[in-house]
Amino acid sequence: MVQPTGQGQLSAMAAQFDSLLAGAPLGIGVFDRDLRHVRVNAVLAEMNGRPAHELVGRTPSEVNPVVGAQAEALYRQVMDSGVPMRDVRLTGEVSARPGQVRHWSTTFHPVRQDGEVVGLCVVVADVTSETELARTLAESARRIEQITENMAVGYLALDADWRITFANRHAAEALGRPGGELVGGVIWELFPATVGTAFEAGYRRAAETGEAVVFDAYYPPPLDAWFEVRAVPDPPGVALYFLDVTERVQARRDAETVARRAQLLARLSGELAGHRDLDQALQALPRLLAPGVADWCVVTLLEESERAEAAVRHLTARSRSGDLAEAEPAVVADVLAHLRDVAAHHADPAAGAWVQEYARTRLDSYRDRARTAPGPVPPPFLVRALVAAEATVVGGDATPEVQATLAPGRAARALAVLDPRAAVAVAVRARGRVLGVLTLCWDRRPPGAPPHASASASPASELGADPVATPTARAAATPDADVLAFVQTVADRIGAALDEAQLVRQQLRAAEQLQRSLLTDPPEPDHAHVVARYTPATDVVQVGGDWYDAFLQDDGATVLVIGDVLGHDTTAAAAMGQVRTLVRAAAVMPARGPAATLSAVDGAMRTLSVGTTATCVVARLEQEPEQVARGTTTLRWSNAGHPPPVLVLPDGRVRLLDEHRPDLLLGIEPSLPRDEHVLEVPRGSTVVLYTDGLVERRTESLDTGLDRLRAAARAAAAGEERDADGFGQDLDAFCDDLVARVLPGQPVDDVALIAVRLHRQDRPRPVAAGPRRLPPGIPDEPEVLRG
Repeated sequence: MVQPTGQGQLSAMAAQFDSLLAGAPLGIGVFDRDLRHVRVNAVLAEMNGRPAHELVGRTPSEVNPVVGAQAEALYRQVMDSGVPMRDVRLTGEVSARPGQVRHWSTTFHPVRQDGEVVGLCVVVADVTSETELARTLAESARRIEQITENMAVGYLALDADWRITFANRHAAEALGRPGGELVGGVIWELFPATVGTAFEAGYRRAAETGEAVVFDAYYPPPLDAWFEVRAVPDPPGVALYFLDVTERVQARRDAETVARRAQLLARLSGELAGHRDLDQALQALPRLLAPGVADWCVVTLLEESERAEAAVRHLTARSRSGDLAEAEPAVVADVLAHLRDVAAHHADPAAGAWVQEYARTRLDSYRDRARTAPGPVPPPFLVRALVAAEATVVGGDATPEVQATLAPGRAARALAVLDPRAAVAVAVRARGRVLGVLTLCWDRRPPGAPPHASASASPASELGADPVATPTARAAATPDADVLAFVQTVADRIGAALDEAQLVRQQLRAAEQLQRSLLTDPPEPDHAHVVARYTPATDVVQVGGDWYDAFLQDDGATVLVIGDVLGHDTTAAAAMGQVRTLVRAAAVMPARGPAATLSAVDGAMRTLSVGTTATCVVARLEQEPEQVARGTTTLRWSNAGHPPPVLVLPDGRVRLLDEHRPDLLLGIEPSLPRDEHVLEVPRGSTVVLYTDGLVERRTESLDTGLDRLRAAARAAAAGEERDADGFGQDLDAFCDDLVARVLPGQPVDDVALIAVRLHRQDRPRPVAAGPRRLPPGIPDEPEVLRG
């Protein structure tokens, strides 16, 4: 049989390549123009699931109807066009293996004879595994993309050049840009505010270390948001997962603010409760409020007087009539005259001197402006706050508005340097009374920036210049309602504390006046100087039971008395008055010695039903004629349960007269005998009697207090002015120094003290002792007992 020329050519070519076909790792087949298999290697036969001889002479569609039909169409296209086709993908099942989908990569080369296409060579590779892997990878990528697209956090994928390669929906929403604008952009260019911040540092650290970095950071407007960011290395770049946590941060800050304000109020209350002196208590407040609430603060008090209250009432009446904005300068000046700034503080030490300068001068500047204005002027916001029901706020740009109410000068210059963007003044009230004003200011400058072009400048160095307020990046703002409410709470707390302190002070003053009214001035014999001191307790407002007394008996002897009735109330005060009167009467009618005087008083207390107990020392100074020449005096005393007297000798040595045990208190058993002690002392000596409040402390023993008193007496004597012979000349100064050295700043108990100094009788009475003061009928000079 003779084959066609083309067929012979194909057979010849196939025969030449039989050895090649047999060893090739790919499926290779040769087809004639009728698309019939001419040669098939073992690999291609295996792909079809049939022996090679079953394929020869058959078309692809006859072997595998579905896939074969697809292949035949491609074969025909190549033979018709004469153009090879490479890596054509086919997918399907072979008839011999139903249910197994396979994937092939096919390449078709036309076979030519004399320029004419006479057949086709097909190279087939089974790429099922690769295709399935690619499909799996693609599916995984699709699922990952779907997950990242729908997860509840923002996600950005960055390559090695910091270019965004993927952005999910939440990222686009959080960053305020469509995903199309994000993908392809460099993150530093899209978001320049990240450069030099925690964002850039975190991203680069993740890329450089290969470790995940988690941080919180704030991005300024237009985003104006806090983000929690997780930067994860994702070679060759970095994956960013971020969540807008602005609400969480704000909630945390709100909670911190509430806690901080509660702590501030507690500290505020503690400071106010710890002082009875108003000015001292108020000194601590600005340091709590700046920076606790504002950048700086000034505390202003209204004078405690009827005139001050009348001035505020007048201003209030004007405000109710609606004319406050155009109040007469005299009305404003009258109110300002009764105000005083008592404390000021700036949170920034660099601005502290300027705030102090402003606080020292602003009220005078307000008054000067009010007095010199040609007509009605708007009152300072400080004054408006006195009559306002709510806080008076100057917001937006406070400096020009406040400066408009200041006269040119130091206050205006200081304010220009401080340049507040907002200010709040709120009246401090209690029980319907205005007690003062609290002023809070917020600076325009950024935190940490100097308050003026020259951070080291002081008010003294700047007063010769006209400082210019330099605009800064921080925008003007007004404190919100939450801040104003807290400021009002602070003002109310201060008002309550001030009101209580004023009330206590008034009661203390009344109690002290009553106490002092019960105590008379001591006599002043010619060569004996008597000094008395009384210091009320600072933590009670009731009249105490401490008293002192000094008087002369009709024979010229000087009697000193110190005593303490049990209790701190009006009952104790009444009992003290009774006991004091009994001691006086018993000592002079007739003249008795100290022990006899105390015994008589004890008996009278029982007879008159004076229902109290008291400690008391009665001391008598007496002198025989021969003692005048010797320069001595006899000290005679009796002690009813009281702290011992102190003797300061002329040379400054101190002796505690405690060698004898004190007798029983007054008011317990009048039948018991009482002892009397005698000591001859040189002229120039000082005898000090005192009550237990001078030496007793709740945390110390009495011996400790007495040792402290001894040391203080020595120090006071050493510091006293003396004459040429070394004798002390100023008993008043000695007593003041002694009390100051022994008493704490705020004594918890009343203290009464009486001292006598026996000046030399061969010299005139010292000028420091003051004029002689004697009752009628008492011998003048010398103070010698008449036998």
